[in-house]
Amino acid sequence: MKKNKSKGVPQETAEYMGKNMINTMLDLRYSHVTGGKVSQEELDMRPNWDRLMEEYRVGFPNIYVNGDSAGNKISLTFDDAPDRQCTPLILDILKEYQVPAVFAAHGRHTEEDADILLRVHKEGHEIINHTYDHLSLPQIGQSRIKEEILRTEAIIFELTGKRTCLMRPPYGKLSREVFATVADLDYGILMWSYNTYDFVATQKEEILEGMTEAVRPGEIILMHSYENKEPTVEALETIITDLRTRGFHFVPITELLGIDCYRVSVHA
Repeated sequence: MKKNKSKGVPQETAEYMGKNMINTMLDLRYSHVTGGKVSQEELDMRPNWDRLMEEYRVGFPNIYVNGDSAGNKISLTFDDAPDRQCTPLILDILKEYQVPAVFAAHGRHTEEDADILLRVHKEGHEIINHTYDHLSLPQIGQSRIKEEILRTEAIIFELTGKRTCLMRPPYGKLSREVFATVADLDYGILMWSYNTYDFVATQKEEILEGMTEAVRPGEIILMHSYENKEPTVEALETIITDLRTRGFHFVPITELLGIDCYRVSVHA
């Protein structure tokens, strides 16, 4: 990738951001039933989300919140994969409905269930880096941040032959130091514009309440793929069918954003 003058920011990234996202950033939307069940820390962070995303993008254009809001394309993303309980069930549904998705791979989980992440790859879904230990990155130093990302990158590469260059910070927590460190590794950061808060759901209806009407073109939808996420699995088929009825087209994140999520491919 060519670079612009900002260290770690691919030229293609900056150009895309300028054309498609700077003036069309979607404000955060979320499932309101689950959104009311999260921790006080999460509740306190939410009102500042849009402002922080705007501020971060001024200095770090390699952050992605949503895609082009003028079309009908959206992307599903699943954090914390893989596991043996829910990830295979999610993959079964995605395969049945021919929906591509993005899986943010937790390094430690990947070591434990490598064959499941390999299935994610073989079935054509994209994989991004979600660090090794899922720590709050602003609370650890620069060297530890790099270790978390590069260790997970190496695990994914060993399985798939692809080196990730797109990551998602655990808990969505960022800081300028985190951005500088991630940019130094020549990584982009994938955030989201719709949060299902499925990690606190006890039944699928809590995720689905009002969701179909709230989703917009260009949406990046955050869900989770790990143990005890049965409501996510149970809601997924309805999410897919209802949003398709509204005319939405599920696409890989690389198509939604016009960027790469891998550096190199060695073997299939």
